[in-house]
Amino acid sequence: MNMDELLERWRDGSASEADLRELTARLATPEHRDALLEDWLVESALPRALPAALVAAQRESAMTSGTKPSPRAEPKLWSGWLQRRPLTAAAALVLLLGIAGWWLRTPNISSESALARPTVGTLAEAEGAVWFREEGGAELQSVVPGAALPAGMLVTQNPMSAAVLRFADGTKISLSGGTEIRFMERGQKFIEVDHGVIRAAVAKQPKGKPMIVRTVTAEVEVVGTAFSLSAAEGNTSLSVDEGRVKLTRLVDGQSVDVPSGQRADASLNQRERLTATVQTQAGAVWVQDFSRQPANDWKGQWEDAPSGGSLLAAPHVVGRGPDGRPAVFYSVFSPNVWTRVGGALVTLEARSALTVEFREAAPQSVIEVMLVTHEHGRRFAGNYFYHITGTDGATLPDGWRRVRVPLAAPVKYGAGGSGSPTARGLGVFTVLLTSQEHDTGLRLRRIEISPQAP
Repeated sequence: MNMDELLERWRDGSASEADLRELTARLATPEHRDALLEDWLVESALPRALPAALVAAQRESAMTSGTKPSPRAEPKLWSGWLQRRPLTAAAALVLLLGIAGWWLRTPNISSESALARPTVGTLAEAEGAVWFREEGGAELQSVVPGAALPAGMLVTQNPMSAAVLRFADGTKISLSGGTEIRFMERGQKFIEVDHGVIRAAVAKQPKGKPMIVRTVTAEVEVVGTAFSLSAAEGNTSLSVDEGRVKLTRLVDGQSVDVPSGQRADASLNQRERLTATVQTQAGAVWVQDFSRQPANDWKGQWEDAPSGGSLLAAPHVVGRGPDGRPAVFYSVFSPNVWTRVGGALVTLEARSALTVEFREAAPQSVIEVMLVTHEHGRRFAGNYFYHITGTDGATLPDGWRRVRVPLAAPVKYGAGGSGSPTARGLGVFTVLLTSQEHDTGLRLRRIEISPQAP
């Protein structure tokens, strides 16, 4: 039996356990994996099958425990077969997760190699640690602006990274820090966002061949428009700047057209109505106190003490040197709230300032602060940098330092940044403080962004 026949049996639910074992064995070969990967990206099987497989697992668990599972319409791919053959369904789930794991793994390797496959796009801009792995490749490579890229995976490794991918027709996909996408073009453009935030300025696409953007929970169909999309575990947020974009929730197939100036969220919760709403802004005051362990996913090591807790800067890779060695910074930074709720920590105003209470075991000359911003939850608006020096602020009676930094005039700009972020009224969705390559024992006790008094 050939590979196509095995896949067809798997798709229509007629595959036996022996068929699944043979399919698993054949997928151990790179040529079969690549063929199946392309088929999934083009035909939409993988993003639709994984949520269905998860639901099947939940149903099997419910059958075992005696609880009643919630009703839903199964995609045709799984119709009937899952209820009839729970053991085979479990085997298929293992198969799906194994294949998905192969595709999603990203070995932490950088190598110089020629990209021999046909060019799909060009890396127009890159800042910080930006990596690429061509389709079917085994290693990540460090890439620089101007690189011609075939189909593959593009990664901005951390909040200090950013990249812009440009297609031949002028379509641009901007990646903010901590984003991973896969892209290909087979007569039309296909992009899969594993996690993170992208901003897309899409040229008018050929009739009947829209650009397709997929996440674990959603599919977006784009003819020609400008939008931002954030993907996190269990949720996709879409904000449209120009034109109209169709968003489909994969768990139940519901769709909504999202017009300019509005946003929508597609999660795994099919009880929520999928609707488009006007984007709301965060408030002008934001405070994070580390005296107690933060509930959200901050980067850093929280440590308790009799006088109250604090967050210690942790190492993370920001790039590679000419010799290939990793460049490591010691930083504290907030989770990317844009990927979770499509919002911001705070909205900047004309007199906004950053107040930090911190200490260092071995102080250095400069602590660098970076704000990652968007325009009211819509388009990515750039990275803005500020410096805290040894002479700034005041020492408190308990030995901690308090510094207040006005945010109207950054000391430098990162990817996409320009002008004054406070005058533009931008939303901040990530905050980072770093002692850069120096492990100074930087600790934060409290951080606040709010307007200064006149």
